[in-house]
Amino acid sequence: MKFYISVLNFICLLYCSEEKSIYFDNFTKPIDSINTNSLSCEKKIIIKSIKGWQTYSYSNSFFNCQFHPSCSNYFAKAVIENGSIFGLIKGADRLVRCNVGAYYYFEYDTFESKYFSDGRMIDELVPNYNPKPVKNSNMALLYSVIPGIGRAYSGRYIDGLYSFFTIFLFSQLSYNQFHKENYFVSTIFASLAVTFWVGDFYGAWRTTKVKK
Repeated sequence: MKFYISVLNFICLLYCSEEKSIYFDNFTKPIDSINTNSLSCEKKIIIKSIKGWQTYSYSNSFFNCQFHPSCSNYFAKAVIENGSIFGLIKGADRLVRCNVGAYYYFEYDTFESKYFSDGRMIDELVPNYNPKPVKNSNMALLYSVIPGIGRAYSGRYIDGLYSFFTIFLFSQLSYNQFHKENYFVSTIFASLAVTFWVGDFYGAWRTTKVKK
């Protein structure tokens, strides 16, 4: 169990190198200013969890995100604008993409590359799609039945590797807890595995749309 926790922590460290009236301040700052009173119960839980994480991450330069908006702000924006389920899926995809290969893929393999004033890569919820896709999105979705393969087919091999190991890790943790009869914990890990797996389908599809 200690091994899996160590692997999870390692992955987290690597990842980190409905209301229109809600103001996000362009998501350049933590989301403390967001008024959650108008949000549904499940959205409040997710947003408050993100706020809790930002209390720590924004005070530690080690967790500075290479994207704009940051992964946590992107996650919050996705949940509020796209709903809890699809927001979680988009957030999971972003976490996978925020890895050691992100800059290379953004600079050399993305249809439209734009940078924020501080040099971070601008990655919005709805990117500009390539009008002439070079990969078949349906094939990418089909290959994604096996975690990571759809992303690899789309040309993002590092993304595919991160996705595969993330889904494998949470699946293995769920399996171990189930056999220890820790069913509640097992369900949590299983839910995370499924979320990242569905996010893998979305990520593979998205890649075919933004790839040069």
